[in-house]
Parts: sequence; C-alpha cells; structure tokens
Amino acid sequence: MANFCTNCGAPNNEGTKFCTSCGTPIVQAAPVEQPPVQEPVQQPVQQPVQQPVYQQPVQQGYAPQPQYQQPQGYPQPQGGYQPGYTAFTENPKKSNKGLIAAIAIILVLGLAAVALFVWPGFLKGNGSLDGTWLSNYGDNMVLNGGSGKLDGDDFTYTISGDKITLEHNGDKLTYVYKLDGDNLYFYREGNDEPEVTFKRKGGSDEPVRSAAELLEGRWEDEHGLSYYEFDDGDCEIGALGMSFDGTYDVSGNSLTITYEVLGYDTTLKYTFEVNGDTLTMTDSDGNTTDYIRK
Repeated sequence: MANFCTNCGAPNNEGTKFCTSCGTPIVQAAPVEQPPVQEPVQQPVQQPVQQPVYQQPVQQGYAPQPQYQQPQGYPQPQGGYQPGYTAFTENPKKSNKGLIAAIAIILVLGLAAVALFVWPGFLKGNGSLDGTWLSNYGDNMVLNGGSGKLDGDDFTYTISGDKITLEHNGDKLTYVYKLDGDNLYFYREGNDEPEVTFKRKGGSDEPVRSAAELLEGRWEDEHGLSYYEFDDGDCEIGALGMSFDGTYDVSGNSLTITYEVLGYDTTLKYTFEVNGDTLTMTDSDGNTTDYIRK
C-alpha cells in the first residue's frame, strides 16, 4: 500500500522513510484497527398483551338501541344533529277517487229517494197507498193505482208531493197525507190534527171493529138486482129498480131492518156475517144471500 508525502503529495512505496520526490520524512500511519464485528443480539419476541373486550351487560328484556345514522343527501336540521331527531319521510299522496265515488253514490241514492217520495209518477199506482183502509168513522176506503172506492162510491185520486186529491162527480177534496206504517192520516192544509185517520186492513195495527161498524157501507148482490146501504142507523133498500128508506138496528150478529111499504111498516130480521168485502145475510127461514161491498 502506497504512502503519500504529506509535503508534496507524491506517492512512496510502503516502508520508505523519506519522500523520493522532496525528501520530506514520511510518517508511517498507524494501522487502523477495525472494530470487532459483533453478532447482532436477537431480542426475545414478546407476545402482544390482549386487552379485555368490554361487553355491554344484557338485561332480560333489554335490547340495545340502534345508533342513529343520518341518511346520505338528507338536509341537516338547523343547529346540527339533535338527539331524538327523527328523519321525516313524506307520506305518499292518497288518492281521492274512493271519496269521490262514495259522494257520487250518496247523491244518486238521495235523488232516487226524492223521486220515489216526491214525484207523483212514482207514487201513483206503486202500491204505497194501495189497499183497503178503515177510517176512524167506520168508512171503508179502497185505493188502487189512482182509482178508489169509499163505501161503494167510486172516485179517483192523484198524488203530488205530500198531497192527495180525491175527485168524485166533479167535486174535489185535497188533503195533506202522512203514511206511517199501517197508519194513514189526512190533514187539512194548515192544521196540525188529522181530519181523518185510517188503519190498513190486515195490518198489524188494524183496529177491532164492531159488527155494526163492519156492516156500514153499500152492499149489492152478485147479479146487481138488489142492494142494502147502511149508514149509522139509517138504511136504504133497493130492489128491481125501486128503493125504500128505513132504519136498522144491530145486536151482536143480529140485524133488524124496518121500512115502510105503501104506508105499512115492514120488519126484516137476519143474522149476518161480514168476511172481508162479503156480507152474508141469513133470514129466519134459513135462506142465505151474499152481498159484495161496493
């Protein structure tokens, strides 16, 4: 290994004491001792100490509450998130079609009710007043689709709203009427009390009528040759185109008729039975004749 001169820097062979170029003594450099190479000491590997995991004690019936998570893109409430804040979800709009349909049905039913109870065309002959009615005066009234009979007298009637007009031989009577089940009331307009009340024959409220009340009215035989007309103790007898006025008396189902013929008083006695619109009269000899209410 060459030694360099400390004066001129010229190289000199190892072991030369003076520089071969300038003669300056060459200081021999002390050999540099290399530090001994030490083997690396292997440190013992320590296992990481595992920290105990804390577990929330679970009580019976207790369920941990889920943590609130703010949905992405949802606007934050004023002042930041507040505990207890619940994200609002807009309810879908409900359709009004069902409500509109229900209103339409109600309107249709209402119009139908008005038509049935107000429009005369519906009431006339629809059977709402059709039938046989017994008045509080003992009169027998039959209504049938615009035509009627009152103790044998024919009449016609029309209905307009809550009014009924009865016409007989050019005479007209108009009443305000009210139908309540098997009860029919006729009012004079402006009066609160009914002038005539009727009970439907065969109805649940039909009154019990005496034999004398059932007898009242006009009765004709099936051939139309004879008739009897009874009215509150007075009677009219017709036969073969002739008629006679008289009186009558009822006791139970016994009928006594008294009338005058050519200046002589004549008395007739019968037993009778009224069955609907049929009057059956049996004389003292047992002869039976049927009469029909007119």
